[in-house]
Amino acid sequence: MLKEALLRGVNDPNSGLSQEARDFNIENNGNKVPPGYKVSHEQPLYTASSNEGKAGLDNSDNMRT
Repeated sequence: MLKEALLRGVNDPNSGLSQEARDFNIENNGNKVPPGYKVSHEQPLYTASSNEGKAGLDNSDNMRT
């Protein structure tokens, strides 16, 4: 899931990643977060009122670098 989110940012011109971060993601095949970056949920998990709702938010489409 994290890997998908990191690699998606490589090809997204609006991701806000520097070229160095894009290269880092490619070199590490999305297995590590680039130095100085973090990955977070776009819609925070705490906004869901149930475990099922949290599980629905905990996916790569809801994650951004």
